[in-house]
Amino acid sequence: MADVVFAGKVTAENKVGWWPGWISFKWDPPFIERAEDFSQDRTIFEVTTVWKGNIFAKTSVVSGGPCGYYFRHGGEYIVYATWFEGKLGTGQCTRNNELRDAGEDLAAFGSGRAPAPNPSSASNPIGKLVAVFLLLSVLGLAGWQARRKYGAGSHEQTHFTR
Repeated sequence: MADVVFAGKVTAENKVGWWPGWISFKWDPPFIERAEDFSQDRTIFEVTTVWKGNIFAKTSVVSGGPCGYYFRHGGEYIVYATWFEGKLGTGQCTRNNELRDAGEDLAAFGSGRAPAPNPSSASNPIGKLVAVFLLLSVLGLAGWQARRKYGAGSHEQTHFTR
Protein backbone atom coordinates (compact mmCIF):
# COMPACT_ATOMS: atom_id res chain seq x y z
CA MET A 1 0.00 0.00 0.00
CA ALA A 2 3.02 2.30 0.23
CA ASP A 3 3.63 4.83 -2.54
CA VAL A 4 7.37 4.86 -1.87
CA VAL A 5 9.74 2.21 -0.52
CA PHE A 6 13.39 3.10 0.00
CA ALA A 7 16.46 2.48 2.13
CA GLY A 8 18.34 5.39 3.63
CA LYS A 9 20.34 6.83 6.47
CA VAL A 10 18.86 9.42 8.84
CA THR A 11 20.87 12.63 8.50
CA ALA A 12 18.63 15.06 10.43
CA GLU A 13 15.59 15.06 12.68
CA ASN A 14 13.12 17.76 13.59
CA LYS A 15 11.32 16.60 16.71
CA VAL A 16 8.17 18.41 17.79
CA GLY A 17 9.04 18.76 21.47
CA TRP A 18 7.42 17.98 24.81
CA TRP A 19 3.86 19.12 24.11
CA PRO A 20 1.46 16.41 22.84
CA GLY A 21 0.59 17.61 19.36
CA TRP A 22 -2.80 15.94 19.22
CA ILE A 23 -4.26 18.38 21.77
CA SER A 24 -5.38 21.78 20.53
CA PHE A 25 -6.82 24.80 22.31
CA LYS A 26 -9.62 26.96 20.90
CA TRP A 27 -11.35 30.17 21.97
CA ASP A 28 -14.79 28.63 21.49
CA PRO A 29 -16.29 25.68 23.39
CA PRO A 30 -15.21 22.93 23.91
CA PHE A 31 -11.94 24.93 24.32
CA ILE A 32 -9.77 21.81 24.37
CA GLU A 33 -10.08 19.13 21.73
CA ARG A 34 -8.23 16.46 19.89
CA ALA A 35 -6.62 17.98 16.80
CA GLU A 36 -7.36 16.47 13.42
CA ASP A 37 -3.89 17.37 12.19
CA PHE A 38 -1.40 15.66 14.48
CA SER A 39 1.97 17.25 15.06
CA GLN A 40 4.52 15.56 12.92
CA ASP A 41 8.20 14.94 13.26
CA ARG A 42 10.23 15.42 10.11
CA THR A 43 13.16 13.12 9.38
CA ILE A 44 15.60 13.72 6.55
CA PHE A 45 17.14 10.71 4.83
CA GLU A 46 20.11 10.28 2.54
CA VAL A 47 18.45 7.71 0.26
CA THR A 48 20.66 4.86 -0.96
CA THR A 49 18.21 2.52 -2.72
CA VAL A 50 14.69 2.90 -4.12
CA TRP A 51 12.35 -0.02 -4.79
CA LYS A 52 9.10 1.82 -5.38
CA GLY A 53 8.22 5.40 -6.33
CA ASN A 54 10.33 8.31 -7.46
CA ILE A 55 12.20 10.27 -4.82
CA PHE A 56 15.36 12.32 -4.54
CA ALA A 57 18.66 11.35 -2.94
CA LYS A 58 17.83 13.64 -0.01
CA THR A 59 14.23 13.10 1.08
CA SER A 60 12.19 14.05 4.13
CA VAL A 61 9.47 11.93 5.69
CA VAL A 62 6.97 13.07 8.31
CA SER A 63 5.61 10.94 11.12
CA GLY A 64 4.44 11.60 14.62
CA GLY A 65 1.42 11.76 16.84
CA PRO A 66 0.18 8.64 18.54
CA CYS A 67 0.99 6.38 15.53
CA GLY A 68 4.35 7.91 14.60
CA TYR A 69 7.46 5.95 13.82
CA TYR A 70 10.53 7.48 15.40
CA PHE A 71 13.79 7.16 13.49
CA ARG A 72 17.15 7.31 15.28
CA HIS A 73 19.69 9.85 13.97
CA GLY A 74 22.43 8.02 12.05
CA GLY A 75 20.35 4.86 11.75
CA GLU A 76 19.79 3.08 8.45
CA TYR A 77 16.23 2.06 7.66
CA ILE A 78 13.94 0.60 5.08
CA VAL A 79 11.04 3.06 4.87
CA TYR A 80 7.50 2.55 3.60
CA ALA A 81 5.78 5.89 3.01
CA THR A 82 2.69 7.33 1.33
CA TRP A 83 2.05 10.73 -0.22
CA PHE A 84 -0.39 12.88 1.75
CA GLU A 85 -0.95 16.59 1.10
CA GLY A 86 2.33 16.86 -0.79
CA LYS A 87 4.43 15.18 1.92
CA LEU A 88 5.74 11.68 2.39
CA GLY A 89 4.37 10.23 5.61
CA THR A 90 4.86 7.02 7.54
CA GLY A 91 3.90 5.48 10.85
CA GLN A 92 4.00 2.44 13.10
CA CYS A 93 1.51 0.49 10.98
CA THR A 94 3.93 0.15 8.05
CA ARG A 95 6.86 -2.22 7.63
CA ASN A 96 9.50 0.39 8.52
CA ASN A 97 12.48 -1.35 10.02
CA GLU A 98 16.16 -0.93 10.67
CA LEU A 99 18.01 -2.04 7.56
CA ARG A 100 19.98 -4.70 9.44
CA ASP A 101 16.66 -6.35 10.45
CA ALA A 102 15.00 -6.09 7.03
CA GLY A 103 16.53 -9.19 5.44
CA GLU A 104 13.16 -10.66 4.40
CA ASP A 105 12.15 -7.44 2.62
CA LEU A 106 15.55 -6.98 0.98
CA ALA A 107 15.50 -10.56 -0.35
CA ALA A 108 11.99 -10.06 -1.78
CA PHE A 109 12.77 -6.70 -3.43
CA GLY A 110 16.12 -7.43 -5.03
CA SER A 111 18.75 -4.82 -5.78
CA GLY A 112 16.54 -1.77 -6.40
CA ARG A 113 17.79 1.39 -8.10
CA ALA A 114 19.53 4.62 -7.21
CA PRO A 115 17.43 7.65 -6.22
CA ALA A 116 17.04 10.66 -8.50
CA PRO A 117 19.68 13.35 -7.90
CA ASN A 118 18.43 16.38 -6.00
CA PRO A 119 17.65 19.38 -8.21
CA SER A 120 20.46 21.89 -8.15
CA SER A 121 20.02 25.62 -8.27
CA ALA A 122 23.24 25.79 -10.32
CA SER A 123 21.53 24.06 -13.24
CA ASN A 124 18.62 26.51 -13.21
CA PRO A 125 19.03 28.85 -16.26
CA ILE A 126 16.36 31.29 -15.03
CA GLY A 127 18.16 31.63 -11.71
CA LYS A 128 21.39 32.37 -13.55
CA LEU A 129 19.72 35.04 -15.70
CA VAL A 130 18.21 36.70 -12.64
CA ALA A 131 21.61 36.71 -10.91
CA VAL A 132 23.30 38.29 -13.96
CA PHE A 133 20.53 40.90 -14.25
CA LEU A 134 20.85 41.82 -10.57
CA LEU A 135 24.64 42.07 -10.85
CA LEU A 136 24.41 44.34 -13.90
CA SER A 137 21.76 46.47 -12.17
CA VAL A 138 23.97 46.95 -9.11
CA LEU A 139 26.98 47.83 -11.26
CA GLY A 140 24.91 50.26 -13.33
CA LEU A 141 23.54 51.96 -10.21
CA ALA A 142 27.04 52.24 -8.72
CA GLY A 143 28.35 53.78 -11.95
CA TRP A 144 25.48 56.26 -12.13
CA GLN A 145 26.04 57.35 -8.51
CA ALA A 146 29.79 57.73 -9.11
CA ARG A 147 29.13 60.00 -12.08
CA ARG A 148 26.73 62.11 -10.03
CA LYS A 149 29.09 62.39 -7.07
CA TYR A 150 32.43 62.85 -8.81
CA GLY A 151 31.36 64.19 -12.17
CA ALA A 152 33.35 61.52 -13.95
CA GLY A 153 32.94 61.74 -17.66
CA SER A 154 31.39 65.22 -17.66
CA HIS A 155 31.96 67.38 -20.70
CA GLU A 156 33.52 70.20 -18.73
CA GLN A 157 37.28 70.19 -18.74
CA THR A 158 39.50 71.83 -16.24
CA HIS A 159 42.60 73.58 -17.54
CA PHE A 160 45.57 74.11 -15.34
CA THR A 161 47.99 76.86 -16.19
CA ARG A 162 51.16 77.92 -14.58
